[in-house]
Amino acid sequence: MIIMIGLTVAGVGLSEMAEAGFGVSFFIALVLALGGSALAIHGTGVWATLPPFFVIVLGYVIFLALGQVDLELARQAPLLSVPSLFPYGLVWPSTDLIVIMVIVNLMAAANFYGNLHGYAEVIGEKVDEREEHRSFTIFGFVEIVLPGILGTPATVAYGENLGIVQLTRVAARAFIIVAAAIFLVLAFIGPFGALMAAMPKEVAGAVLLGFASPIIGIGASILNTAPIFQRREQTLVGFAIFLGLGLHLLPEELWRQAPRLVETIFNNPVISVIIFVLVFEKVVFRLPADSSAMAPQTAIPKEKEE
Repeated sequence: MIIMIGLTVAGVGLSEMAEAGFGVSFFIALVLALGGSALAIHGTGVWATLPPFFVIVLGYVIFLALGQVDLELARQAPLLSVPSLFPYGLVWPSTDLIVIMVIVNLMAAANFYGNLHGYAEVIGEKVDEREEHRSFTIFGFVEIVLPGILGTPATVAYGENLGIVQLTRVAARAFIIVAAAIFLVLAFIGPFGALMAAMPKEVAGAVLLGFASPIIGIGASILNTAPIFQRREQTLVGFAIFLGLGLHLLPEELWRQAPRLVETIFNNPVISVIIFVLVFEKVVFRLPADSSAMAPQTAIPKEKEE
């Protein structure tokens, strides 16, 4: 799942960078992404903790000089922006929408579970079971119930944060809480949100590409540390990633012909890869009750052979 998040984010980032074609803007964005990665790898001190910040600031400066940043959005935005409660009213939604949102929220919870353990892997911590239960309770309210009241689906940001931690080497809980509080306040300031919305797509793509690279590496590292990752596990993981990403890359015209429920589930690579892995693990490639035969075999000492 974490690898799929990285691949998907990388695809979005590259499409943003190449929206205007393979011109000067694309290569500026590519240099920004590479520069941010190089700074994360070779930088020291505070310089090594701020690659995304430098990519965004330097990107804004360059594209402002090129006249490719629309500041009119920031000028027209209201000073304060407050979301509406229940913006779609209190009418009971259609059955298919209820089913879709239940599935999406369940997949968001599964996504959060995987990202939580991936985050722990990155910072070298072990997830405590009681803390995990508490985290899921908080997640259920803050990331599912509250967004629903405001008219948006559940969001799971941990996937991108894995890449941020790898790039910045900062995982202190206090720092993240303070940063989150600051951005919660800034979210109500209209010009700030408009300025973020006016970010050149090439700059946004460069940032996303910088995040995606370590996310893919984190996923590979987790696979490498799995107790068993032999032919069976390699097959089901590889096939799930191949199928999930392949379906996502199908033409949009083809997906418009499919039922909305099918499109929602299988055109989302993160949701689909979770489903495929579960189906392959529990049904298609299900291990027998006595799976000792599948355990990795160790070499027999020469003395015992004799």
